[in-house]
Amino acid sequence: MKQTLTVDRGNSMTKIALWQDDKLCRLLTATCADEADCVRHIAGEAGRSAAAIISSVNPHSSPLLEDALRSAAETVVILSAATELPVAIEYASPETLGSDRIAAAVGARAVAGHGVPVLVADLGTAATFDLLTADDRYTGGNISAGVGMRLSALHARSARLPEVSVEGPVPTWGYDTDTALRSGALRGVAAELEYYRLQAPAGSAVVLTGGDAEAVGKLVGFNYIIEKNLVLLGLNRILHHHNEA
Repeated sequence: MKQTLTVDRGNSMTKIALWQDDKLCRLLTATCADEADCVRHIAGEAGRSAAAIISSVNPHSSPLLEDALRSAAETVVILSAATELPVAIEYASPETLGSDRIAAAVGARAVAGHGVPVLVADLGTAATFDLLTADDRYTGGNISAGVGMRLSALHARSARLPEVSVEGPVPTWGYDTDTALRSGALRGVAAELEYYRLQAPAGSAVVLTGGDAEAVGKLVGFNYIIEKNLVLLGLNRILHHHNEA
């Protein structure tokens, strides 16, 4: 298979990856203002790709990015629940389902292997918990505030609580205001993850991604897999499936 491009476009940052089959060859992280230039940079280094796919949770469209992708690849797929997928979407309102959650579920199947249910937890700005059945049906999931959002909200919505970094001690019981806030946020998300694992079918694999995956993972008492590029991996698998369909 020829090389492919995958683009994970967030609210403020964009990840752009170049793949050769299932091998990640190049990864760039850009601000939304620089994303089109980064695509052109990769294309200038590697040449024209067979196909490209983009997942975007940013409500603002990016004609410059899409134009750059069309110049860099022979075909361009804009991911949505209507895209030909290797999983079945059973969400009641698929048009409202974030494309990043779709891609993460497909990526989780790739790292967990076939034939087992998978709990997918993306622990970033938001914390999402999604379930993929053993026979590859995406049945839904829940959305919560992520660690950083919890800390920011506590600072913004209260008169005296300080703004606290995610980095630092995380005791079971906070011994000052900083540790009380940090532990409350991190251990709160960890407790949610523990809860959803109990609700998932027995024997489910747990796959974590997102900026806080490592910090939260240290606080749980079960095995899990961390894949920091889960959405990009899922996008690449979706692109292969789409081209083969």
